[in-house]
Amino acid sequence: MFVEIHDIAVSKMIAGREKDFEFLTVAFRSDYIVPETFIERARTIIHSPQNAALEPRLKRLNEYLKTKKDFQNVSQLIEKLKREIQRGRT
Repeated sequence: MFVEIHDIAVSKMIAGREKDFEFLTVAFRSDYIVPETFIERARTIIHSPQNAALEPRLKRLNEYLKTKKDFQNVSQLIEKLKREIQRGRT
């Protein structure tokens, strides 16, 4: 059994350390992570015990990616998921 890269990416995002965001940046840039698949996996956390960490980590990841180049697509997907989470609370 092997761990899939998108599952690792979501775990790294939830950990939320600087080195985790650096890993994600390299993985996105190298096309190891498909942004849509990453968001799909992140969406699975909405109904898990880690759900309270999801929105703040998405926000931090998005802020981090905005300091880099060529991550508009990922940023848009993150913003869309954040809106979904916020709508789910109301």
